[in-house]
Amino acid sequence: MRRVSSGALMVLSLLVGLACSPDPGDESDGGGDGGSETCDEAGLSDRDGDGISDAAEGNDTVDTDGDGIPDSRDDDSDDDGWSDSAEFGRASCTDDPMDTDSDGTPDFRDIDSDENGILDRDETDDDMDEDGLPNWRDLDDDGDDIDDEVELGRDPVNDPADTDMDGVPDYHDPDSDGDTILDRFEGSDDLDGDGAGNWRDLDSDGDGWSDADEYGATPPEPPVDSDHDGAPDFLDTDSDNDRLSDADELAAGTDRTLQDTDDDGFTDYQELQADPPTNPLDGTDFPRPDPCDPTECGPVELCGELGSGDGLDNDCNGEVDEICPCTAGETRPCFIGPPSARDRGTCSDGLMRCDEFGIWGPCSGGNFPQPEECDGMDNDCDGLYDEELDGCESPLECPATETAAPLSTVDLNGTRIYAGEYDSWEWRVECPPTVDPCPEPADAAARDTTIYLISSGSYHIVADIVIDGDHHTCSYTIDVQGDGLRVELTWDTQGEGHGDTDVDLHLHRPDTTTEWFDSNDDCYYANCVASDHEFGGAPEWGLPDTEDTSACNEAPHGHGATWEELGFCANPRLDVDVITCNPAETDSTSFDFCSPENINVDNPPLGDTFRIMVNYYSEHSHSGRTVPTLNIYCGGALRASLGGFDEVGEPRVELVNGSSYGENNDNWMVADVTFEVGECGGIDCRIEPIVRDDGTPWVQTGPAFTPDW
Repeated sequence: MRRVSSGALMVLSLLVGLACSPDPGDESDGGGDGGSETCDEAGLSDRDGDGISDAAEGNDTVDTDGDGIPDSRDDDSDDDGWSDSAEFGRASCTDDPMDTDSDGTPDFRDIDSDENGILDRDETDDDMDEDGLPNWRDLDDDGDDIDDEVELGRDPVNDPADTDMDGVPDYHDPDSDGDTILDRFEGSDDLDGDGAGNWRDLDSDGDGWSDADEYGATPPEPPVDSDHDGAPDFLDTDSDNDRLSDADELAAGTDRTLQDTDDDGFTDYQELQADPPTNPLDGTDFPRPDPCDPTECGPVELCGELGSGDGLDNDCNGEVDEICPCTAGETRPCFIGPPSARDRGTCSDGLMRCDEFGIWGPCSGGNFPQPEECDGMDNDCDGLYDEELDGCESPLECPATETAAPLSTVDLNGTRIYAGEYDSWEWRVECPPTVDPCPEPADAAARDTTIYLISSGSYHIVADIVIDGDHHTCSYTIDVQGDGLRVELTWDTQGEGHGDTDVDLHLHRPDTTTEWFDSNDDCYYANCVASDHEFGGAPEWGLPDTEDTSACNEAPHGHGATWEELGFCANPRLDVDVITCNPAETDSTSFDFCSPENINVDNPPLGDTFRIMVNYYSEHSHSGRTVPTLNIYCGGALRASLGGFDEVGEPRVELVNGSSYGENNDNWMVADVTFEVGECGGIDCRIEPIVRDDGTPWVQTGPAFTPDW
């Protein structure tokens, strides 16, 4: 027998011992073939017992930290001080591992899991903001809504930013600049563009007033918002919204929270813009103006009883309400020239629109005072015609501006203009920009004729007359105005040639939030036309009917005759529901004329808010978008024109989902409208367009009443 030496026996004993001893990784989870309970249940191997299957860790082929131990046997694969089981972050072995920074590397292999510039091993296991995430996995340790990587500065490890030098780095400091305003309220923007984010800037808006002073309260009380525009004063460069920046107010010594520091009836901006400028602090520059009786040219522009403009060129500088704030999409009738000339002679209002910056655009489309001519018209709008014109003997006598109701037949009485013999007569109609197609007179060559005017607006009527071979022209304006609230809808794919796309107008009852289409809280084609009142099922909103049927008895498509039979005009009511029409038809009395859809409330209660919605009922055979335009009239004045196309031809809103029917297609939540009384006793309306957080129109599918009032 060959003997074995004692040394060999010792080596053999060690080898046998190693072979028989369990692999430390194999049995670290308590036995079996290795793996956590969830891996066992899934039939997956997990030799290091960290809850991550060996397959997910690379089956001994990956060694992330290069320590000679493969990840499948290493309980801290990236050697960052946090166990793989903690960094896995999932409940089941079959789940994908957590990847906090979404960089494609799971946390258990990522030495900076939240990618904030600080290695996981240098971050703590604390949960500073108590959001359930340890700091090493939290993109925002202090919960101020500003990511750590933004707050850390240039040297995250050795010298993290500490703006207020209080020993607490910004990424762990809820008030980084020490101005008593929490970073979460200041935000990460750089409002004044000085290179310091608001959370690090003691004067975020760069107006010369410190954030602490402008905050105006003791945190956590909400900050002061002097002009109630949603931007607190410390983030608002014009805190009182008087068109004078806070920086300029600091220089002028005026109160940045008051539009009229000296309470003399003129805003600080008005006084500093006057020619010559006046002192906005002494209160004695000129008599307090009467906003209820702006009749003559004055030293400054006035903004009316509701503060958004009065539509007049009060200082007669050729601009209207140029210093007055407004809401984007808002419109207003306007007049350039002495206020006393408005609606006299040939003068008539134009229209101005508020742009996306809250500034009134130019007043256009009106007739304003002109030098007097020998034409039988009051061109300078002073109440006289052809005055001080030597040798002037015009045979014409032109009427001043007239008014009419929408949906009414209007007489074009040529006899009162000229009753003698004539060679030829031709009537022309220039429609407001909101009316297309433009209707034509019943007989444009007759001296006395009629025209059926459906839509609101200012129509310029022109009579071209040839008398004894001489050409004469008479022009005047017919203002078509309805009472209360009137909403008119048109769209660019209306009628033949566009598949007769069907777009519908809806009006929601105040103070309720029931879904559209499903109840009588929604006035629309299915329940609000005249026949619904004839046979029952019409909305009952507690509003009195209009007894004077002239407000509705000429509604097209037979609805007017039904209202006349009923003996009243209901409120609310849908006068016109257009399904098919011919855009080339200019006879407004024809069934084929493309009328606007319109809903009326002749007597809207003060303080109640109505909501307007447009539904893309069906695209029918049309393919592609449709662009709606919605005009809102209050007391006869066009106060908002929303949707349609902008100045460069781009749609402000477009509806694209029309392949189904009704509520399941696109629904545009247009605006909320509230009627109110100003300090002069006049009734006006406040219109709030409905937009999403990014400022885009609120278009949705489905009938939900959203957003809430």
